[in-house]
Amino acid sequence: MKKTEKVKGYKGFNENLCCTGGYKPFQYEVGKTYETKEPIGICNYGFHFCKSLFDVDNYYSFNVETNRFCEIEALGEVKDSEDGTKSVTNKIKIVREIPKEEFMQMANTGTGNSGFCNTGYRNTGYRNTGDRNTGYRNTGDCNTGYRNTGDRNTGDRNTGDCNTGDRNTGDWNTGYRNTGDCNTGYRNTGDCNTGDRNTGDWNKTTRLLTRYLIK
Repeated sequence: MKKTEKVKGYKGFNENLCCTGGYKPFQYEVGKTYETKEPIGICNYGFHFCKSLFDVDNYYSFNVETNRFCEIEALGEVKDSEDGTKSVTNKIKIVREIPKEEFMQMANTGTGNSGFCNTGYRNTGYRNTGDRNTGYRNTGDCNTGYRNTGDRNTGDRNTGDCNTGDRNTGDWNTGYRNTGDCNTGYRNTGDCNTGDRNTGDWNKTTRLLTRYLIK
């Protein structure tokens, strides 16, 4: 898509207000306008930016200690990526730098969030949905870790409630890759297992079937 009207957007930089993408770094200054006569193309040539602040995180991490973020205006031709998350122009003005405190408020939706792109209350981290999550991309409440779904998970990619470990499915699992409820150990299938690789319900120890077959 091509435009020649003024388009507002956002752009990320490193701590020196330098763009590190492309073949070589490009230094910017707030308040200045930059223009090129070369043909522009997404991820090819031109001055890249995002129309949505949240899309900037795809290219520059929302870490205000190492990166800086500015409001910009595209004043010339504009081309958009197919998914609409990135744009490029042949003429860009760096309007202003967004202060850290303002940037954090803009990035969060809710109250009392620490981090960026959180939705809800008292989240710490990035892109959490719910309340009091700690970590990244949690869905639910009181999760600790990454990409949990449910409540009060500890670990990574849990589905259910009160899991401890990684990739659990169900409730109150402890360990890794459990399926069912109240498992303790690794790769259990069923309920209330204790040990590793059990299949069934209320098993204790490891590989119980072998114990009875070999006499």
